[in-house]
Amino acid sequence: MDLTETSVTPSQLGNVLERVHGAGATNICDICYHWEVINMPSLTCGCGEIVNYGEIPCPNEWLFMSDVEFDKLSGLVDVEEIYKAMKSLIKCPRCGMMWFFWNGFQAEPQQYVPQKKWHLSNRGNNELRNEQREKMMG
Repeated sequence: MDLTETSVTPSQLGNVLERVHGAGATNICDICYHWEVINMPSLTCGCGEIVNYGEIPCPNEWLFMSDVEFDKLSGLVDVEEIYKAMKSLIKCPRCGMMWFFWNGFQAEPQQYVPQKKWHLSNRGNNELRNEQREKMMG
């Protein structure tokens, strides 16, 4: 993408630079002129998938914020303000493994392993607890 044809915001550019730096890039030669990262940041998943997260927009990245952080925003809000408040989650497209970057891309992510789907047998246990609760409440 030519820099003259992009609508990338300063925060998004900062995010890209943070990612590139986090991947070990130390100079401008590590990034080509057309925004393609030569040393694109990536994670190697346990399933063998190499999960890249340097693209903009990134299909493997999810942005999120807590309900408390969201409630701090009020009135007309600048998109940049929302973007800065968000955390990043990188998800493996093959197996669903997730890495949460709670403290930005300079810190180690916290890894989460997907569990088997919730079983219908759990529903019976929850219904039983609800029945017991109702009996106790009168």
